[in-house]
Amino acid sequence: MQPQNNIFVDELIRQLRYVSGVLVAPEIPQNKISNAISKNGYSGIDPIIGLIDCTVFGSAKDNIMFTTSGIYWNNASSNPSTGHLPYTIFNTCFFKSTGIFAPFSISTGMGQTITINGSSVAKKDLIQLLSNIKNISVSQGLIPQPSTGIIPGLPNHEMGQPQAKSNAELLALAHNMSEAKNWDAAIKAYEDANEYRMAGLVREQQAQWNRSHLN
Repeated sequence: MQPQNNIFVDELIRQLRYVSGVLVAPEIPQNKISNAISKNGYSGIDPIIGLIDCTVFGSAKDNIMFTTSGIYWNNASSNPSTGHLPYTIFNTCFFKSTGIFAPFSISTGMGQTITINGSSVAKKDLIQLLSNIKNISVSQGLIPQPSTGIIPGLPNHEMGQPQAKSNAELLALAHNMSEAKNWDAAIKAYEDANEYRMAGLVREQQAQWNRSHLN
């Protein structure tokens, strides 16, 4: 089990609530949880915070399950049919549709496919959700930023430290965080890129979103 980042978990739960068809704790029926973990190989102690039921009659034996440390799934159409993907390796994934010949499947970019056949979740929404989790995992430090290796001329204790992001990288991160509604990370990235006007616009978006969703 990975140490939990409470900010990451809070943001993860918020992202799950955005997607229609995802059951989010504490509103997940216990019988669905029991059926899901009897099939998807989960044997940990991390809290289960989200569940996609991929069965027609609602048993959740075919499922995609979200814990605080990763996702688990079970579906005969997935490859492998039962699998696990921790958030700590999401940075190596590229989530995308497998194409028209597998209309209910999503590729992880690592040789795995996750199938949502039987669920009420739109494939594009799940792809966006997984991509958002990937971005948030990086921004909250759950996934370390890649090291640049040994940097000539630096003292030994500074070798292997991540190189400062370029403005282009900061702007890309800011855009992704804004799309994921991770407002604080987006604002920080814009400010680090000296784009204070864009940071102000994100603050306005955050205020508008809060007024429409939290009142």
